Amino acid sequence: MSLINIPIKYENEISLEQSGELLRPLGKKALIIAGRTAFEKAGAKLETALKDAGIEYRIEIWGGYPTQQKAAEFGKLAQEYGADFVIGAGGGRILDLAKAASENASLDVVTVPTIPATCAAWSTLSVLYTDEGKQDVYVFRKRSPVLILADKKLLLEAPERYLIAGAADSIAKWYELNTNFNANKNDFALRLQLAVSKLILEFNETEFIDAYIKGETNEQLLSNTIDSNILLAGLSGSIEGKVAYGGLAHHFYNQSTQIDNPNKRLHGEVVIFGLNVQFAAEGKPDGEIREYLSRLKKL
Repeated sequence: MSLINIPIKYENEISLEQSGELLRPLGKKALIIAGRTAFEKAGAKLETALKDAGIEYRIEIWGGYPTQQKAAEFGKLAQEYGADFVIGAGGGRILDLAKAASENASLDVVTVPTIPATCAAWSTLSVLYTDEGKQDVYVFRKRSPVLILADKKLLLEAPERYLIAGAADSIAKWYELNTNFNANKNDFALRLQLAVSKLILEFNETEFIDAYIKGETNEQLLSNTIDSNILLAGLSGSIEGKVAYGGLAHHFYNQSTQIDNPNKRLHGEVVIFGLNVQFAAEGKPDGEIREYLSRLKKL
């Protein structure tokens, strides 16, 4: 069996405050789960959109890790409040928390990414942690977020480090998936994943990385990088076949949370280091690994 689970709409052309018409069909009441910094940046715009749509809302600010307990609490709160849908506004951890909470409440979820560091806004997957920041469990939604509101102006205002980390995270996907190809050439879900991941890899390696290193980026290129980090990386992960996800880069990140302070580094920064661990495990020549490392370090 093959499954492609994608959002109904990825809106990347309008400002967040203009999204009322997209939100109106989703219901009359919404529970907003947001990070503190994220809500300071995006809250007023989101509230404008909800008011324009005539949607009542309740705001919950959360600054800790997305845990099973918190997902259960917010899911229960959404039900008690009578929410028709949940909105997650923030970075990957907040979006994962909102997705898991809405799944617990059997509600649709809208994601509002405020940093372009991962594909969490798109993915059905929520990575949940312990209170100490160690990775705990995966939670999969039955459906992708019903709507992604990717306000490019808002996302471009985020510190550049997040965009770079998102590119690093997405670059790893092709290399991880490709480890499975020779043994599974007849799995066309895997082929489709690889094709999408190849688009990400080619964009980053032929357009974004070189331009960034040379200081020749522009707003359109940065905007395209946001779409690569969220839309393309998310699409690649939305395709499910019979072959389990391969590679070591993301597994390296998962295990690193058990022994290191997860707040030190962004997800993509650890994943790209894990990719080089994978290269070493695959027996790639030292010179090839060093050359790739040198190029990435310039980011």
